[in-house]
Amino acid sequence: MKIAANAPGVRALAVACALAAVSCAPARGRGLQPLSASRFNGTWVMLEHPYQGELKLWAVNEHTLRVEFAGAYTYGTAGGSMADTSEGTGSATVRGETASFVPDRSDAECTITLRLRGRGWMRADQSGACFGRYVKAAGRYQRISRDRPWFGAPNPQG
Repeated sequence: MKIAANAPGVRALAVACALAAVSCAPARGRGLQPLSASRFNGTWVMLEHPYQGELKLWAVNEHTLRVEFAGAYTYGTAGGSMADTSEGTGSATVRGETASFVPDRSDAECTITLRLRGRGWMRADQSGACFGRYVKAAGRYQRISRDRPWFGAPNPQG
């Protein structure tokens, strides 16, 4: 038995098969990238005078980041410029475009939430008093490097 290729039933079957193949194909495109912690990788800086901050982030696995924060609050005195400084380390949990962490040795009310905002920008929000006097992690950060950061010490390469 021969079936004509242009018969209505054959054409409908061909369209149904084509639609099924397209809907089952893996999604591709700019807006559908895998949601991985590695998107946060690198060194990020905040310069919102008088606040300064540096976040070093590196993916440990798909949903966890190693985090190191160093911050300063600068101010002038009669004797010259002064700065209050503080540091915090920990692990962040990544969900979508957001990573959250509680710095080690901080109170339970301290949470820092990082949100990616476009190419090379990130927003940090802070709840609670996490660091020393006037030092804060909250602000707008720009990525200055995608390279693996040096943790635990200043970067010997500058």
